[in-house]
Amino acid sequence: SLGIPLVVITNKNEILAAELLKQLNLDGYFSLVLGGDSLTEKKPSPLPLQHAAEVLGIDVANMLMVGDSKNDIIAAKAAGCFSVGVTFGYGDMTLLSQDKATKPDLLIRALPEIYENLQPQKNKDEEEFGFIFRRPF
Repeated sequence: SLGIPLVVITNKNEILAAELLKQLNLDGYFSLVLGGDSLTEKKPSPLPLQHAAEVLGIDVANMLMVGDSKNDIIAAKAAGCFSVGVTFGYGDMTLLSQDKATKPDLLIRALPEIYENLQPQKNKDEEEFGFIFRRPF
């Protein structure tokens, strides 16, 4: 609803990820779906995040990666984007947060917490509005 492009980046096969999104009636919400077989490298490589930024025409520094595993956080750090760890899902993000290499920039318990940390920002060159993420530090 905010006009922010959403991307799925998973290490599962792209066709399986796309089918799951379709079955969950979520396929219409994403601008791009990348699987572990979509590119020559998968997470924890930063390549999928860099590719998504290129396709969307945005700077990777303006992206945030929401994930539930160490691969997600490591990929985000390597790409230079903001990392958000969720306390639900595949990995134990509370445990991962204890290691500098896998500590996300922000730890959340529910997805709406992401939107609570977005701030509108007017583009200096145009009369369009975008969003920046309030960094907790």
